[in-house]
Amino acid sequence: MEKVFRDPIYGLISFDKEEDLLLLKLIDTYEFQRLRRIRQLGVSWFTYPTAVHTRFSHSIGAAYLAGKVFDRLSLDDKIQFEDDDGNYVLSRRELKLLLQTTALLHDIGHGPFSHAFESIINQKHEEWSKKIIQDKDSNINKVILVVKDENTLSYIKNIEKFPQWISDILSGIFPLRYITEIISSQLDVDRFDYLLRDAYMCGVDYAKFDLNWILNNIDIGTITHEEGRKGIVVNAEKGIYFLESFIISRYHMYEQVYFHKTTRAAEKVIQSIFKRIQELIKKNEVEKIGQIDKNVLDVFSGNINIKNYIKLDDFMLISCINKWSDESKDNLLKHLCNNFLNRKLYKLVAEAENMQIASSEQNDRIYEFFCDVNLKKEYYYVEDDYKSVAYKDDYLFGEKSSEDSGHIWLRTKQGKLVELAETSDIIKALRNNVKRKYRSYCDRSIVEEFLSKKLIREDVLYAGNVY
Repeated sequence: MEKVFRDPIYGLISFDKEEDLLLLKLIDTYEFQRLRRIRQLGVSWFTYPTAVHTRFSHSIGAAYLAGKVFDRLSLDDKIQFEDDDGNYVLSRRELKLLLQTTALLHDIGHGPFSHAFESIINQKHEEWSKKIIQDKDSNINKVILVVKDENTLSYIKNIEKFPQWISDILSGIFPLRYITEIISSQLDVDRFDYLLRDAYMCGVDYAKFDLNWILNNIDIGTITHEEGRKGIVVNAEKGIYFLESFIISRYHMYEQVYFHKTTRAAEKVIQSIFKRIQELIKKNEVEKIGQIDKNVLDVFSGNINIKNYIKLDDFMLISCINKWSDESKDNLLKHLCNNFLNRKLYKLVAEAENMQIASSEQNDRIYEFFCDVNLKKEYYYVEDDYKSVAYKDDYLFGEKSSEDSGHIWLRTKQGKLVELAETSDIIKALRNNVKRKYRSYCDRSIVEEFLSKKLIREDVLYAGNVY
């Protein structure tokens, strides 16, 4: 018997109701169902109206792909490794279940509005994922430890170690490095799924690459350059063209979707709302915020624990923003919330590559303007650059050599390993020519005043204003 999910990317995703019972039970937990209420691309739906897919569908897709990749690997029936607690021997079936469980839960710690929320609470979702998985009171942990009593899962001999091993994989310290690489590397199932899914749901054609071909040409090899460890390698003769397409697809998605000026403007608005909430709390002016849920108040006050963290999702915070837009006694917070709800996002007023956006003289004039009109500059004039983007890809952006940003290894007919960026002229040229962009945005309520005082240029302001 199978449990089947209809999926726009893969058609049908199926899990066996007996062998994959653990995955199905985890999907039914509160913590995982919460991912239905957290959108995969944060606030990208401001730019791409159909980009409303969730962490839920992405996580199921990643688990499905992890199984597909694992089935292609040349592994023995028994896999032995050693961790801090001793020596272990896992069957292929048990190791595959561990891998798929990790892929399923890799985003379980995401907060509302995804990466935009992380920058405010200053905590990464990966850390929350590990906390939730290892928390004895979480449904995730309970399901993992209780499922060992199911007769259908008698092949799992080390279930009590799964929470720790999953955390080790997410931390990159699990002894079997190739398992970690399938979850998080330059060639992982996380990227495979979100590139295809994001492109499809945004209605763009930038992420066209042949996933089936890579699944037919991926395997485990000895990475002689890294102390002879086992790692993921790709057939050099047949795989290089796919990999070039894969990396170029990543580049196009970052430029046209993840770094889109409107999406970044929307993220800046939501971050300004969160920042203002925190500011009012610190000033002991909570009553000015308006009606606020206790879980929301605790999290923004810094009193964060697993229980109140997992109560938050996109829907709850949008509901709060809707209330604050009408009820808040703080004019700035009310203004920001209304801007968010009515899509009056920050306006892009300047963009530059590899240089400062404004001269020191212009910055002085901008500062004087905000002093004159008695507005908080940090809420009305914001700056942005690629360094602050959560989707930043070190293989393309910011690093020149593969040694600094992870490897994509290809194996030749002779068994020699070569790195993609050192072998492909296309990828080498692309990596060395990616430009770093700097942008500045202005609140729409003062754009005309900025123009009248020549603080921004009109030709830049109205260039390319497409959603």
